[in-house]
Amino acid sequence: IKEIYRHKDYNHRMADLAYGLLIKNWYDKILIELVLSYYQGGLGDWVELGKPLSNFVDDVLKIDEIILEGAIFTKTFNLDIQKSFCRVYQSGQNLALIDKMCYFILYKIASGYYDLDYETINALEKEYLRSNGSLFCYMLGAVYINNNMNFKKNIEIIKSAEKLMQEEGVLFPIYKTIKDKTIMAPYIEKNQPFIYKTYPGRKIFIHYKFNDSSPYQKKQMKYFKFGFYFANLVCFFGEKIIYYISEELDTGSIETKVDTVDNFKINLSGNLEDEYFTINQALIWEKTLKFSDIFTLVAKEVKEPKKIKGRLV
Repeated sequence: IKEIYRHKDYNHRMADLAYGLLIKNWYDKILIELVLSYYQGGLGDWVELGKPLSNFVDDVLKIDEIILEGAIFTKTFNLDIQKSFCRVYQSGQNLALIDKMCYFILYKIASGYYDLDYETINALEKEYLRSNGSLFCYMLGAVYINNNMNFKKNIEIIKSAEKLMQEEGVLFPIYKTIKDKTIMAPYIEKNQPFIYKTYPGRKIFIHYKFNDSSPYQKKQMKYFKFGFYFANLVCFFGEKIIYYISEELDTGSIETKVDTVDNFKINLSGNLEDEYFTINQALIWEKTLKFSDIFTLVAKEVKEPKKIKGRLV
């Protein structure tokens, strides 16, 4: 194979044979050069080739770059891809590819992929500290919540993400699953998030009502990134939101099926300085027949000069 390669004949055919030898641990620089120049395998083939060559740093990095480009193109992400990413990241070479891959990983997390190894998380944390970007903050927080990573630095990032989401008017549903109520911000607790995914630049609306007989109300959803549109609706205890989402085009509109979400979560840990939690707590006590507690709560509120006074009365 090496002799034929020197004459530059049949190289594409020889590349397949060279690949077969490298997979079987027949390490040789010329075989690697032949494969890198002429082999036309799929992403999975390159991933398999990287495994026996993992100890040969310079060679495996070239293969890793091919793997990462293929992963981005095919939107493929798994633990093998993460190993290639971490090797390229630690090398500090090809910064443009590292930036593209970081953005791709954030996209995968936003799409619901949370199975990240610690080296990948560590790389994203370094990029967050370097850039201080809200997207890194949101997605790291999502990974911490999903994997119950409640170390001090993780909690600080989750709280930063909650503050930034409130400022930006977005809410990722994973934040609604926070178990520690000392971490969950009031903004997260009182809002019900709705997400729709399509192309950027579209007009997307959520149509909603809180009971079967009332008319639908309409609210435009806010574009975020990656084709995701967000809308938040405040939902009190015992309420049911009936909704559908429409995508308005020049030729008409596309509508989702009507769906419902409800709130029957008993939570009395909210901050009563926020009018949502005052009203919500009264509604919970109404359902649990604690009428004297409702009267005490309402009496306290109407004595205080708050905006909430008129609404409660």
